[in-house]
Amino acid sequence: MSPGQLGRANGVRRESITLGIGPIAIHFVASSEDHPLLVQPGYLAFERAGARPDVAVECSVGSAQPLVAPVVFESNGVWELRRDAWGREQVYFPAKGCVGQHLFTLTLEPGVQRAQYVTVATRLRGGAIPLGHPIDEYLVSRLLGRRRGFILHASAIASDGRALLFVGHSGAGKSTVAEIADRAGGTVLTDERTIVTIDGSNVTAWGTPWHGTYAACSADHAPVGAGFLLVQDERDYLEVVDPGVAFSECFVRTVQPTADRDEVICTIDLLQQMVSRIPLYSLHFQPTAAAYSLAREHATSAVAGC
Repeated sequence: MSPGQLGRANGVRRESITLGIGPIAIHFVASSEDHPLLVQPGYLAFERAGARPDVAVECSVGSAQPLVAPVVFESNGVWELRRDAWGREQVYFPAKGCVGQHLFTLTLEPGVQRAQYVTVATRLRGGAIPLGHPIDEYLVSRLLGRRRGFILHASAIASDGRALLFVGHSGAGKSTVAEIADRAGGTVLTDERTIVTIDGSNVTAWGTPWHGTYAACSADHAPVGAGFLLVQDERDYLEVVDPGVAFSECFVRTVQPTADRDEVICTIDLLQQMVSRIPLYSLHFQPTAAAYSLAREHATSAVAGC
């Protein structure tokens, strides 16, 4: 999906749709013909018709009441996670400044194979239920914790058959590098959040629809050639990053599943494997094509030397 196309239209209405984000397939279905799903243009590239879903989500309109169960995680008043004695989990988003009022809830059955998404009527668009962030990202992050993957704050560029990861917090230059790379002929998988999976010795980067300011994405994936920690500077140069430092820098830039102990352990294990299997550098750079060329050429040399 090219930049600027995300959100240019009002979306399409569907009774159901299966989205493939990374290796995870999510099937969304509207519970009523009166309130179909509204799928934004940026998500259509991730449609995976006929795929067997990892989780099926029934979407409806209602009061979005929270589950009567203990709170097991709270995110600074933005959302809460509750878990009952039967293993059901629910994440709900309250309306800001409105005590006791909730925008929507997502209830997960044990095993995270089925879920119910309930949104309040005020969030409808022309009577349709809007699909997208944060529900899809939450589901994917939870399932990746069970499928040997995680989400990393990084832009990912596919070039010469491999992906380059440019890792950084907000403002580090992920979208800037993505725009430069796009103009230089690279394929932008994402300019904000990359899914990383590990299968044996293979480290793979997957595009996602969760974009940054450049608003470019792709449903493609590619083996990772190298990773770069972004450091804005007055000149372009690379420094090799020690695996221990690389682990710490990447860990604080993961979208971490915090609801389940085993999912957290999986993320830590996969990060350790990633930093030991791909070359990692700090990329000191100015926002020019020369910085991207430096990273691309160095990654090519590193792969050739393996």
